Amino acid sequence: MARQTRSRRRTRNDSNGESDTASDTASTTTTNERESGRKVAGLTPEQIQSLLGSARTKGQYVVRLNEFLDSGEGGVDVQAEWMEFRERKTSTLKQGFENARSNKEAAEGSDNVKVITNEDHVYLINLAIAGEEAEAA
Repeated sequence: MARQTRSRRRTRNDSNGESDTASDTASTTTTNERESGRKVAGLTPEQIQSLLGSARTKGQYVVRLNEFLDSGEGGVDVQAEWMEFRERKTSTLKQGFENARSNKEAAEGSDNVKVITNEDHVYLINLAIAGEEAEAA
């Protein structure tokens, strides 16, 4: 089932240089209508994870560091918490978060965050909060 759309376009009258407006009727179809009867294959969670893990976004370490600081949590496992970091090397993650701590866009208190690697995981520890929790225990 095709939808009819109307569009206006300018045409130029060659004899006197004046422009007119003409109306065209164009037939368009949506993707679903073109593929009627065919099921579109989606991505598996593993494929999505792989794509997000290899994609680079400017400032994503600062964004996640600020999100961690705003959460009020004492610590977080980076790969378990944020899907886009699951396929990254621990050395890459550590360096990214270390650099984010000194970024001018980092939230206040970022100097109190310690980036720790342990086996194949990277952890962010908010020393201001973790210290208070340790004293309370």
